[in-house]
Amino acid sequence: MVAKHELVKIISLDIIDDPRLAIRTRTDDSAFDELCSSIRALGVLQPILVKPVKDRYEVIAGHRRVLASRAVGLLTIPAIVCRVDAAGAEVIKLHENFCRENVNIVDEAIFLEGVMARCNLTVVELAEKIGRSESYVRERIEMKNWDTEVLEAVWRGDISASAAGWINKISDEPVRRDWLGIAIRGGLTAATAQHWYQQWSMGKLPEKPTEEIVEDLKTGQPVSVKKVKCSLCGLEMPLTEAILLYGHKECADYWKIQQRVNAEAEKDKKHD
Repeated sequence: MVAKHELVKIISLDIIDDPRLAIRTRTDDSAFDELCSSIRALGVLQPILVKPVKDRYEVIAGHRRVLASRAVGLLTIPAIVCRVDAAGAEVIKLHENFCRENVNIVDEAIFLEGVMARCNLTVVELAEKIGRSESYVRERIEMKNWDTEVLEAVWRGDISASAAGWINKISDEPVRRDWLGIAIRGGLTAATAQHWYQQWSMGKLPEKPTEEIVEDLKTGQPVSVKKVKCSLCGLEMPLTEAILLYGHKECADYWKIQQRVNAEAEKDKKHD
């Protein structure tokens, strides 16, 4: 697919329509205000890309520049007209946004799913068109099935997508959302989120997070989801610091007997 470009044209904003499938669901207010200020002072320095639709044009790339131009009262905008099919337009849109500006991963997931549906593409075909791996595309498509509150937290930047992926695996909704709240309040690494999920899958994650865990997160300390006693010294420690030992039952029985003998010996020493 090769886009056929015309020269830059000055087109009236009145005949330019917003993209039917936008890659960004929301805009950063501060960044948008800066763009408006720049356009107000210098005009639109980078032409947008549009495709003809009957006697009008649809935005392919540069949607924020169109919105900002309208906001500051411009009547026209420089544009390059691309004569491409629907799939080609979406691919251009993807490359334009991925290469020039950071795209929110949630917006990306929504957009990729929309492209697949609109252009009737498989995951493999879409991956080939945008130059990404099949696993990359599949992971983002699957994000659309996440808990809406988890997705919202990722969109706001309250939690990373990698950490959120582990939180979303907790299928018990009340537990998942309680721990999501803790993650948002204190910060969460993907490694800690993975540990939470593993503890939950073993039935060891507390249903209600404690304030101690919140404080650990706030101070940047390792999260002690569950504490256990050391079998050797008897002192408590975080489960994450414990090691798992394997042994014969007979050996374990002998070890228990030896522990009792040692305990009796300690008592005798105290009496002496």
